Amino acid sequence: MQDPHPVILERLGLELHPEKTRRVDLYDGKEGFDFLGCHLHKRMSSPIWERERRRLYFRHRWPSARSMHRLRQKVRELTPRGRCHADLREVIADLNKVLIGWGNYFRTGNAEKRFNRADTYVWR
Repeated sequence: MQDPHPVILERLGLELHPEKTRRVDLYDGKEGFDFLGCHLHKRMSSPIWERERRRLYFRHRWPSARSMHRLRQKVRELTPRGRCHADLREVIADLNKVLIGWGNYFRTGNAEKRFNRADTYVWR
């Protein structure tokens, strides 16, 4: 991939990784990309479309599939079958550390559906 801004990157002492760098078509919400545990995507505003019949897109951010997988994996590690007779308060305290940290990291995005999935997984 040809670097669009080589002077800026060079001045910052940065370079693009050729295997990890790709162009993404964000126009009209066609594609999205993962960055720092988040999936970024453009979505059309339904309320504006319903009111004005005008297509207006906004950037949305939610936990990536990998972040969701890692959260489920951590919950499994903290709740093995052998721990079923442990004091429930200890199990909840251990889970809360992970869940609160994860929730605080993703709370500023558009993650309601992912939060509900995580909540259901923990509950089950």
